[in-house]
Amino acid sequence: MKKPNIDRRRLLQAGLCIGCGLMIPGQANAGTIHELSGGVYINKRRATPADAVLPGDVVSTSQNGRIAFSVDGDAFRLSGFSSIRVGNRESSLINTLELFTGKLLSVFKTGRPRTIFTATLTMGIRGTGVYLDTTPSGTFCCTCYGKTEVSSGGQTLEFDAVHHEGRQFDYDHGQLVNVGPGKMRGHTDDDLRQLESYVGRVPLFDRIEGEKG
Repeated sequence: MKKPNIDRRRLLQAGLCIGCGLMIPGQANAGTIHELSGGVYINKRRATPADAVLPGDVVSTSQNGRIAFSVDGDAFRLSGFSSIRVGNRESSLINTLELFTGKLLSVFKTGRPRTIFTATLTMGIRGTGVYLDTTPSGTFCCTCYGKTEVSSGGQTLEFDAVHHEGRQFDYDHGQLVNVGPGKMRGHTDDDLRQLESYVGRVPLFDRIEGEKG
C-alpha cells in the first residue's frame, strides 16, 4: 500500500493543537505569519496565512510580495524581490538568518546572540532592531536601535544606536570599495512599531520617550 504524503506543516499544526510533548527539531519554534500579500513562497511553494515558518525554511517574495512573521519573540518583514533562509533544520532556535537578496526588517528579543549573513556582510545582533537591503553592488544596513557588530571586507564596525544608525557598503566584483553613512530608506518608525507589536513589545526609542514623559 502506498504511504500517504503527509505535509510537514500540517503535521506541525496538528501537533501544536493537541499539545504534543514530543516534537521534531524546529516544531517548538514555528513561526506565525502576521502579514501576507502578493507572491510569497516557502521552499518554492506558494505560502498561505495558515502556514508555519520552520527552521531551515527559505522564504522568498516576488516583486509585489510581502510577508511578516514572528518566531519565539523575534519578528521579521520581507519586502518584494527578497529571499532569506530562516535558521537551519538542525536547531529549533532561530540563531542565524541568511539574506540572499532583497530587503529585511527584523526586531529581536534580548537574551541570546543572532547573526545575519549576506553574500558580502555579516551582522551580529543582540536584542535590537535592524534593516538590511542587499544587492550584488552594495548593502545598506541600519541599526535601528540596540547593539550590532557589522563585518565586511576585513573591516568590523560596532554600533550602539537608539534611533537609526545607517551605513552603506559598496562592492566591486565582491570586493569592498567604500563604507559611508547611509540615508535611511526602506523602513519607518511605524514599521518597527508594527513588527514589535506582533511580539508584544514597543521599540526602544518609544520606551525611552515614555520614560522621559
